[in-house]
Amino acid sequence: MAVPSAASLTERLATAHALDQLWSETMGLEQGDTKGGSLRLVAQLLEREGVAYALIGGVAVQLHTAEPRTTLDIHLAVRSYVDIPREALLSAGFEHTGRHGIATTGGRRVLGL
Repeated sequence: MAVPSAASLTERLATAHALDQLWSETMGLEQGDTKGGSLRLVAQLLEREGVAYALIGGVAVQLHTAEPRTTLDIHLAVRSYVDIPREALLSAGFEHTGRHGIATTGGRRVLGL
């Protein structure tokens, strides 16, 4: 499989975001909440803390397939549970809901540890 260009990845994420927004409007959810900012923030925090991670789940599928899809949460994998920089994430406004919690929309950053 060919590696998509940065422009292609940006376009795929924009399309996925548009689908997420449409779904949110259809379901009557709060406006203005996107996972893009949270994704950038958690990636910056993990990189700053030196934590190796992999983007998995629906967002990864969005990036690696040409077919648009929607997902409301972000899944990341780290090598070990103890590698998670909990304090940095909590300080950045993420909310701890318990191990393997489910992220939701509505203006909240949810951290499922």
